[in-house]
Amino acid sequence: MIRGSKEAGGVAGWLSGGRGLAAALILYPIVTALARPLVFFVPFDSETAVRFIEEFLFRGNANVSWALGESLRWGLVRPVYSITFLSDFMLFGTDYRFYHLTDFLLSWATFGVIAQVLLKSWSRWAAWLTIVFWMLLPAQGWSLASMTGRNDRLAALFLLLALREADGWVARRPGQGRQILLVLLLLAGFLSKESAAAGFALPFAWLSISGGWSVREVLGRTKTAWISAIVVPVAGFGIRTLMSLPLGDVGTLHTGTAYLAQFGRFVAEGTGMSFFIDPVLIGAASIAALASVSLIRKLPREVRFGAFLCLCTIAPFAFVWIQHSFHWMPSLGYSMILAGILSWEDWIPSRIRAVLATVVVLAFAFWGSVETSRICAPGIAYRCAVRDIVARGEALVDGSVILTGYPALAGPLGYSQESVSQMARDKARGYIENLVQISMADSSATILWPGRSD
Repeated sequence: MIRGSKEAGGVAGWLSGGRGLAAALILYPIVTALARPLVFFVPFDSETAVRFIEEFLFRGNANVSWALGESLRWGLVRPVYSITFLSDFMLFGTDYRFYHLTDFLLSWATFGVIAQVLLKSWSRWAAWLTIVFWMLLPAQGWSLASMTGRNDRLAALFLLLALREADGWVARRPGQGRQILLVLLLLAGFLSKESAAAGFALPFAWLSISGGWSVREVLGRTKTAWISAIVVPVAGFGIRTLMSLPLGDVGTLHTGTAYLAQFGRFVAEGTGMSFFIDPVLIGAASIAALASVSLIRKLPREVRFGAFLCLCTIAPFAFVWIQHSFHWMPSLGYSMILAGILSWEDWIPSRIRAVLATVVVLAFAFWGSVETSRICAPGIAYRCAVRDIVARGEALVDGSVILTGYPALAGPLGYSQESVSQMARDKARGYIENLVQISMADSSATILWPGRSD
């Protein structure tokens, strides 16, 4: 039996169950093709080019044993993430478009998992609004444009598969085998990206908030699962400590008010809020609001679970740094919160919520398309420059050709009046040289950069 209130008849009746899931799965690639086609034409980002492609192409490391331990040299333990790039290389070589296709398929699969759960468990209004909002928000384009966003996608996929497993327990008490399966899914997420550990609470929160279990029932019925969910990250980070393995290149950890400021910046960036408000205030208010909302039982469960999801998935990034791909999973939480508010029958009349939902959908569609174009533009410029260089067939490249043909790259490459740091300049120059080497399959290809004239 389907849980939650369901609107009957008409289109609403058709967009449920298997037919609703099929409709959602068909809609996602259509929206991607219409709103985010540029993501498939952004070349390898700098990290992917150096960390994987050049290693596979020039250093003979296209093998499973290397890929399994590859992340250790960066102070990370992400074998699942690394193996996916090896698989792409073995199948597609250096054609970055197919790597983006893999990222799209992972996103599509993750979207399908959460759509299946929501269409089964929530009202159609709340489920479909969440699905459509998440499909349109800029975080989809932000994440797909950069291949480094793959680790967030993989972690999210396994976390949501674990959540789907837990959703099946609402109607029946889980056996030991099902609980072990859930833990294995969480472990796979952890081995995709360590920050997934912050989301280990999501399946258990789902049982309480959406499934209606009391905290005592959750703890009593899922002992094997929740105890193991604590042991996995503790053991993982404990082993890292014993091996003197640092947690990647995290730089200075943000604590105290610096943590609040970073949390606030993350929320402001992901929601499109203005930065003129003190980020410390935004961070403190956001944490307090999300924590409080998730605990207030009188609020719609969609709002409560969305708030809890945001809190869990933003929390680890506030310790370190922010990049656009990190917003992918938190944006699902934002979508749930907004969908829960707009489908709250006791607060918004049906006619008004339909109008509000239409306005929000149109706004998100516009915002998502504009943001995708903005974030893809630099990568497209690099792609065009590399294409023209490779067409010349010269292993020794005059950098002035790039500056003349693509003046938009003069700034990042350190040839404009706007100052850039030497580190940023060197990184940009190294990046385009790496792309040339990969495209020409020649590790000796070199770009000779002219001196500045100003």
